[in-house]
Amino acid sequence: MRVLDISCGLGSISVGLAASVALGEFRGIDMEQLQIDVATSVDQEAGLPNALFQVADALDLPFPDNYYDAVLQRNYCAHSRYECSSRRDVPGIETRRYPGG
Repeated sequence: MRVLDISCGLGSISVGLAASVALGEFRGIDMEQLQIDVATSVDQEAGLPNALFQVADALDLPFPDNYYDAVLQRNYCAHSRYECSSRRDVPGIETRRYPGG
């Protein structure tokens, strides 16, 4: 299973998600390098080789369409400079998840 976590923040929730798909691939993104640095550190402490964290913009996702089984977005709308109320308001999120995923 491939999971993308948009606006992963410090990675505290992301590490648990990555552990739940230990045989799959987990990617966490955030727009702030400091958040990614902390999330990477949390991940390293947890020892999860399937997780990778990187700086990326949810409005310009660097991943192919239909790649992920699940795309999560918990905090993006709360912290974004763009007005949105749900993941459907963030362009590109739905297209990164494969149909039916």
